[in-house]
Amino acid sequence: MKFDVLGQIENKETFATGSAIRDLSRLNKTYGKGRWLKCKGIA
Repeated sequence: MKFDVLGQIENKETFATGSAIRDLSRLNKTYGKGRWLKCKGIA
């Protein structure tokens, strides 16, 4: 999914980290190991 952010991201909230992310194995395989955060916000 591709999208463009048109404004600043506000009210950023982290709601999952590390092993709490269901797609963690795909992220590690595609982009490498890291400290992954799942966030949401309003743009």
